[in-house]
Formats: sequence, C-alpha cells, structure tokens
Amino acid sequence: MSVLGYGGGRLLALISNPLISYFIVPAVRGLMELVNPLVIGFELLSDLGLGPAIVQNKRGADADFTDVAWTIQVIRGLTLWVAVCIGAVPYAMAMGHEELVYVLPVAGLAAVATGFTSTKVYTASRELVLGRLTAIELGSQVAGFVVKVVWAWLSPTVWSLVMGGLAIQFAKMILSHVALPGRVNRLRWDPLVAKELVRFGRWVFLSTLLTFLTGYADRWIFGAMIPLAVLGLYGNAVVLASLPMEALSHVSRQVVFPLYARVVHAGDDLRPVFRRARLPIQILGGWALCGLIAGGPTAMRLLWEESWWGSGWMIQILAASSWFLVCEATNGAAMLARGEPQWVAAGSFAKLLAMIVLIPVGYAIAGFPGALVAFAGTELFRYAISLWGVSRVGLDAKGLDALLTLVVGVVGVVVWQVAERLREWGIPVGIEAAVVAILVTLCWAPVAWKPMSRMLRSRRGEAASTTLAPAE
Repeated sequence: MSVLGYGGGRLLALISNPLISYFIVPAVRGLMELVNPLVIGFELLSDLGLGPAIVQNKRGADADFTDVAWTIQVIRGLTLWVAVCIGAVPYAMAMGHEELVYVLPVAGLAAVATGFTSTKVYTASRELVLGRLTAIELGSQVAGFVVKVVWAWLSPTVWSLVMGGLAIQFAKMILSHVALPGRVNRLRWDPLVAKELVRFGRWVFLSTLLTFLTGYADRWIFGAMIPLAVLGLYGNAVVLASLPMEALSHVSRQVVFPLYARVVHAGDDLRPVFRRARLPIQILGGWALCGLIAGGPTAMRLLWEESWWGSGWMIQILAASSWFLVCEATNGAAMLARGEPQWVAAGSFAKLLAMIVLIPVGYAIAGFPGALVAFAGTELFRYAISLWGVSRVGLDAKGLDALLTLVVGVVGVVVWQVAERLREWGIPVGIEAAVVAILVTLCWAPVAWKPMSRMLRSRRGEAASTTLAPAE
C-alpha cells in the first residue's frame, strides 16, 4: 500500500517533468536547484527526528508525548521560515541571482506547512495503518501536479515549480488533520518529554545535517563549475535517477522501520525479519535502476523536449549510485529501530569525507563528468558503514548485496549497449524503449522468481493458519 501511494506520487512527478519541459527551459530548473538547497538545508539542519522518535518510542501513542512533539514541530517550522527570509538577500548575492530574493521567502513557506502537519501521520505509520496515509500522499501529489503543470503552461517561470511544491506541502498538512482518525494536536509543553525527544533526536540531527551536506551540497559545488542551464539538466537527472530510490526509501521509513521497531520492542529475533523485509525492496530497486542505467538516454529522447536530452548520461551515473542507497536504506532502518541512529550519521560523515577528497580529483581529471562520477562513487562509503553496523549486530547482508550488485551492473551495461546499437541502426525510439524494458525485466525475472514465490507461499500459509485456528 505504501509503495502504491508513494509510487503513485513519483509517477506523477515522472509525468509532470517531461510535460513541463515543453514549457520551461533548463535554466529555469537550474534556478530552482539553487532554491532547494537553502530551503531544504534549513529544514534538515533543524531536524530533531520527531517522526522517528514517535515511531520508535514506547510512548509514541501517548497524547501528551505527541502534543509536545507537535509543539516543537510548529515552533521549528515558523523559525525556519523566518531564517529563510533573513538569509534570502545574502544568499542571492552570493549566488549571483537577484531573483532569489523574492523566490526564497515564498518557497520557505513549505517549512510552515510541515510544522503544522499533524503527528497523526507518525502514529498511523507506527501502527502500520497505511491506507489513509497512501490516500494523503496521492492526494497531495495530485494537487502539486495540477498546480505545477497549469502554472507552467500559463507562465513558464520558476514560480510554477515553487507553487507546485507548496501545493504538495499544504495539501498534506490539511489532509493530515482531516483524513486521519484520532485527536487533534494541541500546543503543550513538558520539559521531561522535550528532553526525551531531544535525546533521541541529537543523533538524528547529526545524521540529517550530514545528509544535507552529502545530498544537496552538490548543487552548490556543481553550480560553481557549470552554467545554470547545465545545472538544470543535472537537477532533472537527479529527480529521474532518484525516483526508485526515493520510493523504496519511503517504504523503508513507513513500513520497514516500524516493522523492525515492533520486533525489537517485542524482544524477538530481528534477523529473519531483516532478511525477508529487505529482499523485495532490493529486487524492485535493482530492476528499476537497471532500467535507468540501460535506458536513461532513451527515456530522455522518448519523452523530453530536445533541449533536455543532455540529462541522459547523468541519469545513468546517478542511477548506479542510487543502487547503494537502496541497500543502505534498510540497513539504516534496522539501526534506527535498535535505537542506534549514530550509525546512520557515521555513514553520512564517511560520504562527506569522500566527497571532499574525490570530487576535486574527478574534476581535475575529467572536468564535470569526472566530478559527477566521483560524486556518485562516494555513495559506496556510506553503504560500507551501514554494512559494518548491521554486521556488527548479527544482521548479515553482504553476500546477497554483492550478488545483486553484480546483476545490476552487468544487466544495466549490457542492455545499455543493446540500446546504443538500436540507435545506430535508426530504430524508432519507442521500439528502443520497449526493448530496454523487456530485456531488463527478462533478466531480473529469474532473480525475483524464487524469493518472491517463497514469500507468497509463506503469506498464504500464515493466512491459512489464521483461518483454521480454533476460536477461543
């Protein structure tokens, strides 16, 4: 259900991006790539992990606990918006784009919407009540899709992207209050509860600080290397390459993390649940990312306006990097469920150090393409730390991860070469795309068949046992 909701939202993003490429030019997207790091950066730099704390804490369903968390969240959202407004002028001067002075305060209103979002979304996730969460996710994404596309059609400026993003956040805020059961949040303060939330959140704060530096600093770094139009192509590639990873990371947060936390709270063995929960995510992620590695340029030629085709090769490199993020997401969820968020922070720190060293080396060797390959390669360092963390507590993942990584690499490269030959022979791009999709699916079918069949048999057996169990 969570895959359906978030996947549906990502599908709308996949549809809207090529659609608005016929209205806006890459430079407009490039300007938005300078807006997002500041707005999202302020939000991540003040993240106290309130959502994970509600899911992980035994008091997560207590009204006093959630009200204090909501109060902190509201204060944080308002403070963030003020901080964005204050930082707009110096940031615009530093970036050399005066339009940012007017765009940033409006874009920063997303923090206000996030602040007033009900904590019922976290309690629903804690209880694995996914139906309404899915409806909220889809409803808010539809609202953003309509606003962004219509605005771009009427006025092809950066405001279409800003307003589309705000529509998503405000729709989500409203729906969180009216579409989920439970009491309405109230402003409340309890120093003991606040201290407990901050104690858990200090590691989450460090982790999100490092996540910002590793996930968004690339816009600043590459923005200093390349023109605004190329930065727009890069931003477009990031969105496309991260779609599978974001959808599956969302499942890790909304389903796998609460599942792990429930097992840990019950005192049960996490190892069998760890293996069963992560394998379907890895198979889906590997299949989708193979498609992007093999068919990134094909997808751009099929769906996007010609001025955007330069994103194709960037998508391939970033999709390869995203595979390690898919593997890391479930590892990180296991460590969070065990109350050890420091491992997530350590992984991000390792990637940051690798970025500092490798990106300048890559740029010196091969310019922007070399820097992009170096940036993609830094994801290996974060994954290695997460693998170390789970192995340390008896959650073995390295054997299967190595096998699936080999499949991703071989299938992606081989099918990409097939697509290149089809292009040289003048085969229509629609047929080229169909061949890529079919070949990738056929290659992954044998990998997925056995574990997925075992999982389905297990679920049928559990359902039969429940049905045949005698009534008490």
